[in-house]
Amino acid sequence: MNSQTIQQAFGNLQPREKYFVSAGAMLVVIAAVYLAFLPLSEKHSRLVDQHSKLQADLTWLQAQAATVPRLVNSCSGRELSAGMDRDVITKLVKRSQLRVDNVSETASGIALRFNGSDANRMVRLAHQISCEGFAVLSFEFSAKAKDLKTVGSSSALASTYVGMMEVQRVN
Repeated sequence: MNSQTIQQAFGNLQPREKYFVSAGAMLVVIAAVYLAFLPLSEKHSRLVDQHSKLQADLTWLQAQAATVPRLVNSCSGRELSAGMDRDVITKLVKRSQLRVDNVSETASGIALRFNGSDANRMVRLAHQISCEGFAVLSFEFSAKAKDLKTVGSSSALASTYVGMMEVQRVN
């Protein structure tokens, strides 16, 4: 259909039919404009809401700025961060006076097994690993009793702790 055919068909209509066709065409144009701008209006309202939330967060952060200098990290500094992650973790385990059983890389990070005679050292190891830029994903340790020596009918028991930890480098 070309424009002359449409004009001829429109010209052959009665006046009241021309009125209805014109009114319908105007409604179609108005609906098309409305539907074209509706997604923009919704996006604008979402952005206004997000802006107000971010503005509130910024105001809160500015109010907290005075407390930031008082917060102190107990990490002494990243001394071992140079080198391979496995080497860094192995050094930390040895520095904590624990024995390394196994250090292996997994899909989510690095898994390590270690043992020692002091559970507190194992907890400090988790802290030191965190200070070196690793996230501790899982941490378990358990006591394992072993016979030191049997004297007569009584025996002395010593506890050895076995630990497992899974860590991941934090960027």
